[in-house]
Amino acid sequence: MDMNLSHYQHWTQEEMDRLHRFVSYSQASEFAMEKLKRLPQPVVQVCGPLTTGGRGSFQANVQMMHQGICLLVTQGKVIFDQRPFEVPMFKVLQSRKNSGYDHSLLEEFYLPLFESGLIKEFHFLPGWQSSTGAKWEHKQACKLKIDIFYISELMLQEVKS
Repeated sequence: MDMNLSHYQHWTQEEMDRLHRFVSYSQASEFAMEKLKRLPQPVVQVCGPLTTGGRGSFQANVQMMHQGICLLVTQGKVIFDQRPFEVPMFKVLQSRKNSGYDHSLLEEFYLPLFESGLIKEFHFLPGWQSSTGAKWEHKQACKLKIDIFYISELMLQEVKS
């Protein structure tokens, strides 16, 4: 995964370096919560396929998420960018040796962030319905009354990333 600092709004090199120290989803979530609390409000999150569904590969899905983030940044939105957390999350997943989708990622990492009320909007990428995680995020948004928006393929095509 590309960890070029210039691709991540509101991230420092020190924060990127900290990511490699996490050994659990809850540790990563605690750091994410610290980060989220320092972001200017309102904060939004781009939701969509990464490891399941979408464009058929992790790299293609990360690229689509990057385009969605770029689109919203041009609109002046402050993004909670979860892409840097993919590295420690993958490490935790490998250490657990579970087969299938690891739902504890959603409950231990994402749910505390969503329940904090600090993320005000979810912007769903095309193909979100094919993603286990994005479908769960959509359900949480409805339950927690987080505003939902949808990004179209046409909107992504206009992005210069």
